[in-house]
Amino acid sequence: MQKCYICQLMKRLLLSVFLLLCLSSFVAFAQAPPYKVNLKFIVDEGNRDGAKIVVQKDGAAFKSLDSDGKKESVELELNHEYLFTFSKPGYITKKIYFSTKVPADVQDLEFPPYLFTVTIFKQPSTTNLVVFNQPVGKVAFNPTKDDFDYDTDYTKSIESELKEVEKKIEESKKIEEAQKHNADAELKKKAADEAAAKKAAEDAQKKAEEDAKKKAKEDADKAAKAKADEEAKKAAQVKADEEARKKAEDDAKKKAAEADKAAKAKADAEAKKKADEDEKKKAAEADALKAKQKADDDARKAAKAKADDDAKKAAQAKLDEEAKKTAQAKLDEDVRKAAKAKEDEEKRAANKAKEDEEARKKADELAKKKAAEDAAAQKAKEDEEARKKKEAQAKADEEARKKAEVDAKKKAEDDKKAAQAKLDEDARKKKEAQAKADEEARKKKDEEDKKKAAEEQARIDKMKGDEQKAAQAKLDEENAKKAAQAKADEEARRKKEQDDKAAADKAAAQAKADQDAKDAAAKTAQAKLDEEARRKKEQDDKAAADKAAAKAKADQDAKDAAASKTAQARADQEAKEAARKAALAAKAKADEEARKKENTKPKEELTAKGNGSTEITAPPGAPDNRVEEYFQEGNKKITQVTVTKGGKVKVYRKVIYSWGAVYYFQGEVSITQSVYAAEAE
Repeated sequence: MQKCYICQLMKRLLLSVFLLLCLSSFVAFAQAPPYKVNLKFIVDEGNRDGAKIVVQKDGAAFKSLDSDGKKESVELELNHEYLFTFSKPGYITKKIYFSTKVPADVQDLEFPPYLFTVTIFKQPSTTNLVVFNQPVGKVAFNPTKDDFDYDTDYTKSIESELKEVEKKIEESKKIEEAQKHNADAELKKKAADEAAAKKAAEDAQKKAEEDAKKKAKEDADKAAKAKADEEAKKAAQVKADEEARKKAEDDAKKKAAEADKAAKAKADAEAKKKADEDEKKKAAEADALKAKQKADDDARKAAKAKADDDAKKAAQAKLDEEAKKTAQAKLDEDVRKAAKAKEDEEKRAANKAKEDEEARKKADELAKKKAAEDAAAQKAKEDEEARKKKEAQAKADEEARKKAEVDAKKKAEDDKKAAQAKLDEDARKKKEAQAKADEEARKKKDEEDKKKAAEEQARIDKMKGDEQKAAQAKLDEENAKKAAQAKADEEARRKKEQDDKAAADKAAAQAKADQDAKDAAAKTAQAKLDEEARRKKEQDDKAAADKAAAKAKADQDAKDAAASKTAQARADQEAKEAARKAALAAKAKADEEARKKENTKPKEELTAKGNGSTEITAPPGAPDNRVEEYFQEGNKKITQVTVTKGGKVKVYRKVIYSWGAVYYFQGEVSITQSVYAAEAE
């Protein structure tokens, strides 16, 4: 398979531009893989809104990340210097120096991702601005561990500065907590007063609403009673009209019976008279119908006016809606009743026409029996004229009925639209008035809120000023006491000057010696840092030179035999990677065997702080689990994780110092963050 792959590669190289493909292939193998770094950014006593991570590469801008609380991942190139800056407005900014420079013999290897955590603290408001000009930690390649790790010597060199900052932060926190306690008490009192005032206002509003509902109910009851009275009057009117109709029908029947007994001439005269009376009656009935419709319209208008008045008096939108529905229902009921009355009238007219027709036929039969044969032609002529006249009258009546029906329907629709438009207009006006009232109330509330906020701010400023004055007075009192004590000490010193002179000289000599020792230590530390920087620069220069020489040699080798060197480079790379993996596996196996040897110690030797062996045997039947505990020891926050898995128990610890340094342990053995993340988290 390998030979086949090499043959295919050679064919592709021969078919393409030989030199260009050769050089690009070599560069691809010569370039070092990217190095991945995982970051965890913690904002103490706050969230990550506005927090940022800015990364510089060799002193120039590289990347900027907006932290969201999750682990961030950044890919770095080897043999460069990076500076990570963790910041947030109102918090102390911290920096971490990260060097990815590695020896030339391991540059092509792939290192495991590195994980480190940085915690920033609030900037004290009662002390001067705290600024870390130098990085609080440095990470670089550790040849003894064959991996990247923290520079503990550098951390120790700035430990005194970090402790001083920690002291200032603790003192500031105490003062801020006292101020916050006083402010919280004031805010609670104010909240209680506002809650009481709000409750009183709500009770008053609730009472007003109940009164308005009660009045609206009374108005609705009155409107319902008025409506019932009106309907009762209408029912009585309908009954009277029905009785009048029946009486008229009885009279008509009586007149028809009398007409049957009359002679032909009398029957004709009575028929003509009866036709005239029918016309008059129909006109009277039409007038009565118009009068009734007018009365219904007047009653409907009166009811509509009362419904509008009731709707205006309603305090709640719900009652307005009910009034609107009531008016609409009443209007629909009036229209229905008018239509029913018209339908009844049409039925009565049809029945009357039928009865008239029957009476006419009966009169004609009697006239035919009594009239002579010589009057038959005349009667036929008169009957024809009467029929035509009746047909014309029936046609006119039908046209009048249709017109009256159309007019009544149109009027009912117009009345309904007018009523609906009136209701809509009233609702719109009320809505506009309510919106205006709400806007005025909102403006008034905004003004009151602004006024209250200004008063509250003034009160807080005054409270802060009083607290500062009290603190200053206390400080002045302490200074006065110290001055008095110093004066007393000075007098005692002068009195005992002769006796203490030797001791003072000795103390001065000792102080000078201490200062000289400190200066010498500082110079030594600075010299050490300078020496380390010089050595590192020499190593970097040597590594760069070695890398350049190796690259030049590789370029020459590539030019001499590109195809074979490419295949050989891949083989060498695979062999090197296999050797590295084998070395790592051997190292892991050796570490595992060492840990297993430590498991022979009893479990009781592992204390709650994680001391003792790195691994112990769990009791028989113990389930796999993970227990996380937290401790506070002075300026250290300790997270202890006990992992039970496969019958073994391991204890891990993460130690976070107040100035931001983080260390990791498995038992009493120091481990890297990546190992801790892989095994404990």
